[in-house]
Amino acid sequence: MARASTSYKPGQSGNPKGRPKKGETFREVLEKILEERQSVEISGKARRPTKKEILARVLVEQALGGNPAFMKQLLDRLVGLPLQQIDLDAMLQTPQDINIIIPSGVSVGDSDDEDPQA
Repeated sequence: MARASTSYKPGQSGNPKGRPKKGETFREVLEKILEERQSVEISGKARRPTKKEILARVLVEQALGGNPAFMKQLLDRLVGLPLQQIDLDAMLQTPQDINIIIPSGVSVGDSDDEDPQA
């Protein structure tokens, strides 16, 4: 059988350039921009902090100035968001629903009943 003119030659890749690279994600673009340095004056001195440092400084200064929205943002980032309670009783309609929330093979019980060290 004769080879067609469009078939690959032996030992030659069908895709010599390889798979195209993925584009940057929005997060990667933001991180790159925030790492750029910018000339600013801080306390009367010329500095070149990153844009990320400038944003952090603005956040702190606004929070210390009494802005409640900035206070909340600062505390959320330092301390973390408060834990949210989930009402499992509202999610359980039938006895089979427990298997959706707690997979089979996972034991559930009081921590006082079993000693994990034993």
